[in-house]
Amino acid sequence: MRLACTGTYRYDPLLIERIQARFQNASCSTGWGATELGMGAMIDSAEQSRKPHSVGLPAPGVEVRIVDGELMARSDQMMSGYFEKPEETASTVVDGWYRTGDLAERDADGYITISGRKREVIRSGAETIAPAEVEAALRDLPGVADACVVGVPDLQWGEIVCAVLVPVDGSALPTVEELRTHLAGRLARFKHPRRVVELDELPRTPATGQIRRGEVRAWVTDSGLAQLT
Repeated sequence: MRLACTGTYRYDPLLIERIQARFQNASCSTGWGATELGMGAMIDSAEQSRKPHSVGLPAPGVEVRIVDGELMARSDQMMSGYFEKPEETASTVVDGWYRTGDLAERDADGYITISGRKREVIRSGAETIAPAEVEAALRDLPGVADACVVGVPDLQWGEIVCAVLVPVDGSALPTVEELRTHLAGRLARFKHPRRVVELDELPRTPATGQIRRGEVRAWVTDSGLAQLT
């Protein structure tokens, strides 16, 4: 194996370590893109340790910009529009730029980091919180095998951050206070979970393994299990 490629909007650095440990002669790269755009950005193994979570620099021929936190891109290979869907096309392609729906930041070196999907953001008070950012900070918490973060309704804040955790076999579910202690100094306090729920397994898409966040949120909300801890 000489080349191993992954494709996602936000990868776990541990995944790259596992790939490189398994295929020691392989160069590992990560690419981000969309059906509407094609390949949008890429990063190779030499940069992944220096820029964890980043999807890299724009691919050749691709221009990017960030408007109100949303990543927009254009290239000669992007779509001209959705077939027989003029309204959807008009809301997605604006002045020749494809609206990705991804929330992103770009550092001083031009590297792009995607924190989550715009439609998945949690609005708590006046703050906007990207669930994927909180999830990434929770996954190295001892005793936690998997993590999902969703917003649940709250009368005071509109929404609050709820952590849905899959504990390691035999481990107790961490308390909210333990989560906050773990995140102290790593994430702003308004991003810390205010509720925690246990789940045996997170629902994921078969093809890409992405969390079905809408299903998790609906289950937590409808079940009434998101109790203060």
